[in-house]
Amino acid sequence: APKWGGGIPLAHNRLVLLLDPNGQLTTEIISQLSFFGYEAHAYTQTDALVQAVQSRRPAAVLMTIMEIGEAETRFAEIALLKTSAIDDSVPPMKGRDDLPVLVISATGDLATRLQAVRSGASGFYVLPLDTTGLVEQLDRYCSSTPPQPYHVLVVEDSMTQASLFAMQLKR
Repeated sequence: APKWGGGIPLAHNRLVLLLDPNGQLTTEIISQLSFFGYEAHAYTQTDALVQAVQSRRPAAVLMTIMEIGEAETRFAEIALLKTSAIDDSVPPMKGRDDLPVLVISATGDLATRLQAVRSGASGFYVLPLDTTGLVEQLDRYCSSTPPQPYHVLVVEDSMTQASLFAMQLKR
């Protein structure tokens, strides 16, 4: 099984790190995740979270956004986390995110969602938290089987154009 620096196979890694600067959701999320067999740790400071990611690679990172003013800061932190988690000794798994970062937000407006995607977030959840959906997403990240590729049907009158589109999709 593929491994990262901590020596634990990726398929068995159930570590989830939570950045909750306000601490409002920490107890609830930690208890829910531990009920489903995850080892969850909470942080209130980004620096401490980055150090934790570098010392032991988590299956995923959760970030809370409780106020609109926090969004810009959190989205900048996503990029920082993703670059700090790069381990050159481990080839990336095809179809998998290097470090999945899931955002839990008090607001679900379209602008915030788009910002999250553009910053590299792998998922976006709005409060009240859908714990079942979150755990299912985490289970996919912890699964040892690679995700199934999408099947795409190219419909085009020109065989040359269709071949070109198919070749671009295969990349």
